[in-house]
Amino acid sequence: MDPAYYVLKEDESPCIFGPIEKQRWSYACANQLIERLIYAEDAETGLEFTIVKPFNWIGPRMDFIPGIDGPSEGVPRVLACFSNLRNPARANGHIFNVGNPHNEVTVRHLGEMMTEVKNSL
Repeated sequence: MDPAYYVLKEDESPCIFGPIEKQRWSYACANQLIERLIYAEDAETGLEFTIVKPFNWIGPRMDFIPGIDGPSEGVPRVLACFSNLRNPARANGHIFNVGNPHNEVTVRHLGEMMTEVKNSL
């Protein structure tokens, strides 16, 4: 097999998707489509944009709608409580994949890391 099809370099590799009957690939195609549309709108009209694509943000007992299918107190999405973009111009034109599938931390450690990042800006 040609290495160009399995050694992925973000700036050079061809975009390869799997079979259409696999749900994972429809998600990937939808992401690719919306990002291309946003980039095209930017090129055409100067649209200012920032895309944030979170993954692995939910831990045990954190996937609920407060008061509907979980407790009425608290907020289930921990990073949404700790972070927001206060300087939109700095993030304009960028896409952020936020998360790490191989990294789990406690809520306390996450808060400490977010505070450290904020203080370093």
